[in-house]
Formats: sequence, C-alpha cells, structure tokens
Amino acid sequence: MFLNVISDLRIIENAPPCAVALGMFDGVHRGHRKVIQAAIDQSDLETAVLTFTTTYQRPKKKLGQRDILTISGRLKVLEQLPVQTVYLPSFEQLQLFSPKRFVEDILQNTLHAKVVCCGEDFRFGRNASGDVTELKRLGALYGIKVIVVEPELDRGQPISSTRIRSSLIDGDIASVNRLLGYCYFIEGKVVYGQQLGRTIQCPTINQELDERICIPKFGVYISTTSVDGIVYPSITNIGKKPTIAGDRQPLAETHVIGIDRQMYGEILRVKLYQFIRGEERFDSIAELSHYIQRDIQTAKNYFKCPKLNVCD
Repeated sequence: MFLNVISDLRIIENAPPCAVALGMFDGVHRGHRKVIQAAIDQSDLETAVLTFTTTYQRPKKKLGQRDILTISGRLKVLEQLPVQTVYLPSFEQLQLFSPKRFVEDILQNTLHAKVVCCGEDFRFGRNASGDVTELKRLGALYGIKVIVVEPELDRGQPISSTRIRSSLIDGDIASVNRLLGYCYFIEGKVVYGQQLGRTIQCPTINQELDERICIPKFGVYISTTSVDGIVYPSITNIGKKPTIAGDRQPLAETHVIGIDRQMYGEILRVKLYQFIRGEERFDSIAELSHYIQRDIQTAKNYFKCPKLNVCD
C-alpha cells in the first residue's frame, strides 16, 4: 500500500478530515497497532499516524532509551496497514507547543483531525504537560473526539516497548516476535567486511547496526534473508567478531544458505527467529569454522520442522 509520509507540518495544504493515531510507535508492536486500529476503524475518515523523529532530542521520559526499529523500519511496518498518511515531524518541531496550541494548531488547523486515538499513557505539549484527561478536555473544546485505547495484554501483562527491549537484550527473540506481532528484522545496506567468511567457505553479508536502536543480545541467531524477492534460510551473528583482532562497531553478519554471490550495496532484510548461542572468542579460525557449520545445520533443522510457525 502507498504510504504518504510528510516530515514538515508547515507544508501541509488541504489535508482531508482524518482519524489520527498519536504516539511514538517505536516498534509498531501489537499495543501500538491496537491504537492505530482504533483510528482505522473510523471508516468514514482517512487514517493518519502522527509520530516524530528523535535524531537530536527525545522526550524526557524516553531519555537514554533506544528505539526498537529505525524510522525506516517503522515505515516498513506501517506500509502493511491501511494507513494513508504518516506525519513525521522532528521532536524539536513539536516540543515547544503548549497542549492547547498542539490541539488547536496541529490537530485541528493543520491535520483537520475529527478523531484522535492514543494510549492511556500518552503525553503531549511542552514538557509533556498534557495527559489524556487534558486531551479529552481540549478535544471537546475543538470538536475532536478522543478515543483512549486500553493496553493490549500478553500473558496477562501489558505489551510495551520496555518489555520488548528487555527481551531483545536477553536474546529472547521468540518473545520479541510474539509481542511485536511480526518477526523482528534488520534492514540495511550490505557493506564491505574483511571477507574472512569466503576463506572458510562461508561467505557472509555485513550490515551496520544503527546506534540509536536497541541491539539484540550478541550472539548467533537463526534467521531468514530476503534476496531478490526470495526468502532464504540463514544464520546471523550480531556482535563485534571477538575472534578477529581489533575494535569494531557492532554488525549483523549473515550467512545466507543456498546463495553465494556478491551483494555489496544492496538493501536486504534479515528476520530473526531464534537465539542459538552467545558470541564467543575461538582460539583459531578452524574452530570458528566448525561452530559456524554446526550453526548452519541447526538452522536447516529448524526450518525443516513441520510445526514451525514462521512469521511473515
């Protein structure tokens, strides 16, 4: 589905009346999508999402936190939903608005919102001074219906970005995928590495990890990689290659099973399914090669399982 992405609210002209989902939506997880679905359910209106980028500044309650997905990743997930427009201003563009000005200038005058949907903990306005009670009061003043969506529960507990980040750090990718409602993925350009994999008959693709996202636990994962529209089984090591001397930035290094060609410069998506083992330092390249072959066999066995629930 075509997604209209607008990053500068000042250039909007003749926006159609809409239902707007409000939030940061850093993972577009099941809880976030419950809020977005409430906007989608307003079938007589176009559906919009109002979120923001945090390249230079973040809301106070999110200081020190890392996002689950990059902005590009969020948009990839939102593209799969029946959403017409995503408004994506910078946080700097929004932070100085008082709650009243936010509702009047942005929601009413700029976006022409007739309905807004948000979670119970939604905050807005300068210094996050507005809460859902204030949003309802201002919404009534400006003729905007406010729908406050209850949290989506998983195993009796609310689904939250904090919960997902904790599972990522623990390497519990099965829980991450269950809470997201889709497979966690890394999408990025293939960059040049040291080409060590080719010397041990195990070529890999290297993707740099954005320092602003929550990086999964270092180690080896069963994964799939999409190349030219075909999904291949793969194994992915996330880490710093401790067997190889030198300091380096964390990478996602993936061996794609069943394909062997140069992919430098291509934008590829790698989905993670299961944690195999932690990142280890081996005494020799031969020992490293042995473990890689064992990991490849583990991945092959995983995808042969008839009861496997492979997420789309």
